[in-house]
Amino acid sequence: MEQAKKASKSVLRGFIITGVVFLLTVALFGLGASAINSKSDEEQAEALEESVRRSVVLYYAIEGRYPSSVEELKENYGLRYNEDQFIVSIHSNFTDNLLPDIFVMPVGGENE
Repeated sequence: MEQAKKASKSVLRGFIITGVVFLLTVALFGLGASAINSKSDEEQAEALEESVRRSVVLYYAIEGRYPSSVEELKENYGLRYNEDQFIVSIHSNFTDNLLPDIFVMPVGGENE
């Protein structure tokens, strides 16, 4: 009878340890996937900012002034990006011949 209780406790302890190890493994996998996704979002934002910068410089080369808004680039120069994922804004420096400030930010605030 006592051996049966010991065996039962041993099996229960084994299930608990296995469950804890499984949950830790799943949690670590989730953290790793989240970190990879975050890095990918950062790289997408950097690539979009570079693309907007190139479009702004192209606009200046053709028009002789920098654009006053992102809408001008989208309408006339084919700039396309996922507006559900990023907010892009251009802020002029009070003159048409200075490169404007370009901001690219993920929707929902800073890095989520």
